[in-house]
Amino acid sequence: MRKIIVLAFIVCCSDSINSGEIVQYELPGLLGTYTEEGITSRSTDFQFDRMPDTIYSVKLMLAGVLAQGTQFCDFGGINAPLGMNFTSTVPDTISDGIWNVDYDIEGHSHDWNDIEFDSTLSFISKNDETWEFLEAESGIVVIHASNMPLAIYNHCGVLDDPSCEIVSAAIIIDADFQVGIESLSWGAIKSLLR
Repeated sequence: MRKIIVLAFIVCCSDSINSGEIVQYELPGLLGTYTEEGITSRSTDFQFDRMPDTIYSVKLMLAGVLAQGTQFCDFGGINAPLGMNFTSTVPDTISDGIWNVDYDIEGHSHDWNDIEFDSTLSFISKNDETWEFLEAESGIVVIHASNMPLAIYNHCGVLDDPSCEIVSAAIIIDADFQVGIESLSWGAIKSLLR
C-alpha cells in the first residue's frame, strides 16, 4: 500500500503543484520625493521568484506623506489646500495595452498639516488587457505625480506646490504560482518504496 501511495505522489507532483496565494514584491525604485518642480515620475521593474500560472489581480500599495500645497482663489480671496494625483501604469508587452490606477491625495482645508497615506489600489484594464505577459516572470511599474487640478470655477492659481514623499511601494499579485518539486534520483525513489 505504501508503494502505491508514494508512486501516486511522485506521478502527480513531479512537475509542479499550483497553489493560489497573494505575494508582495517591494518596489524600491519608486521611493522618494515627487514635486511639480522636481521629479514627477519614476519607473522600476520587478521579478518573480516563481512563475505564475494564473493571475487573478494585481494591486499597487503606496504609503507616504503629502506636504500640502496652496492655491489662491479670486472668488472670496481665500487660500485653499492643494493635493497631488498619482497615476501608475503597468505596460502589457503582449497586447501593447496599459493597466492603469489613479490615486488622488486631496488637501485638507480644516488643517494644513502633512497628510500620511497608506493605500492599496487595483490596476484596471482599459482595453481588455490580460496579465499573460507577467507569465514571463517580470514586469515594469511606472508612476507619475502631478498637482491636483485647481478649482478653476473659482479662478484659482498655485501659490505653493505640494510635495509627496513615498516611503513604501509594492506590487501585490494574487495568483497561482508554480511550486517546483525537487527531482529525485532513481535510487532515492527505490529507497522510498522499500
